[in-house]
Amino acid sequence: FNGTHYEPAQLFTLFIGRSGSMKSTAVKQFVGPARTWLYEKNADVREHNSSIQKEIERLEQKLTKEKKNMTRTAKDESPWKNDAVKAQAQTIEEIKAQIEAKKGTLKTEYPDPMDDVTPESLVHAARVTNGNITIASSEGSIINVLTGRSYNQRGGAPNLDIFLHGHDGEPFHNYHD
Repeated sequence: FNGTHYEPAQLFTLFIGRSGSMKSTAVKQFVGPARTWLYEKNADVREHNSSIQKEIERLEQKLTKEKKNMTRTAKDESPWKNDAVKAQAQTIEEIKAQIEAKKGTLKTEYPDPMDDVTPESLVHAARVTNGNITIASSEGSIINVLTGRSYNQRGGAPNLDIFLHGHDGEPFHNYHD
């Protein structure tokens, strides 16, 4: 397609086994590299956002200073007051535009591999990550979501995933809107 069409790589894997059959170990081995990559990527995102936030704070301080100067100039009795106020107003607008431009460069962290996720939360995660998501769990809660079952519906089974994950220290990430 001459570089005009893009299909992301997709990998679907399902671990099935009885309780105590080492599913958690298999999931950890499978997801471990992805989790490590995500932590490193999110550290880069946090570092980037930290430097952008510092620039935004510097610009906001500059904006506050310019507003004070403009207030002082407006009280001045000088014949050039109007020109000075107009120039300061222009400077203030430029600073505001710079702040908004900087805010636009802030990045969103990638979500951890998900265990228990609603379709709505999955859509949000897909937007944030440009469609790259990981659902990984040694428990079967995702099957309940895929089949339309809800834990909150009357008569629904309780969501025990947090307890099931806790026995071996497997990370648990619940994403519900």
